[in-house]
Amino acid sequence: MKLLTEDDKHKEMLITIPKICRKLNRYPDIIPCKVNFYIIMPIDKHNTIFLNKELEIKSATENILSDEILTNYINASYIMGPLPDDKDLFIATQGPVTYTIEAFWKMILIKNIKLIIMLTNLKEENRSKCELYWPSSDDSPINYGNYKIYLETEVIILDKAIIQRNFVIENQSENIKHNCTQLQVICWEDHSAPQEELGFKMIEMIFSYVDDERNQNKNSPVVVHCR
Repeated sequence: MKLLTEDDKHKEMLITIPKICRKLNRYPDIIPCKVNFYIIMPIDKHNTIFLNKELEIKSATENILSDEILTNYINASYIMGPLPDDKDLFIATQGPVTYTIEAFWKMILIKNIKLIIMLTNLKEENRSKCELYWPSSDDSPINYGNYKIYLETEVIILDKAIIQRNFVIENQSENIKHNCTQLQVICWEDHSAPQEELGFKMIEMIFSYVDDERNQNKNSPVVVHCR
């Protein structure tokens, strides 16, 4: 299927990513399309992500990622919902890697995201599927660059299927705080499907949260990520 669909025309639809940014993609062959790419960094007329050239050369020469790159690039795309007025209902992104956690939280604040749906476990069979991008304890907030993340609550809302976490994200430079809920699906392992009855319950609950969010915050996309 990949060989049939990813032809030259498909490749022309993808954005062009500077070499130094490529390590910020969890999977190098999964690249956003031009038409729905979530933009933090500006893009030039050739649909290439524009970087300060001096910083790009310095980063490439020293094999380091500058703060400009670390806080301004994320592999994420807008996705329409099922209804005509559901434009940009979702932002689909890859599970954060170490380098992209700060940019992930920056996106959450910029777009006023209230709901994150996480469709993966952190590890499966001792293999990392997603970086832990939140505090593991409610009494120990963690700083990711300019953003301090507080875990307010963590509760299982569907046994063996969904964990709900409530976060407070603080933009420390602007003294702004933002509340956000995460739903982590833990019953859908890679290359598999949830058990049928549990899977239907999980999907029904996720849809109910998305519907509530759509009704309460029409200009706030829902972020969805897997591994």
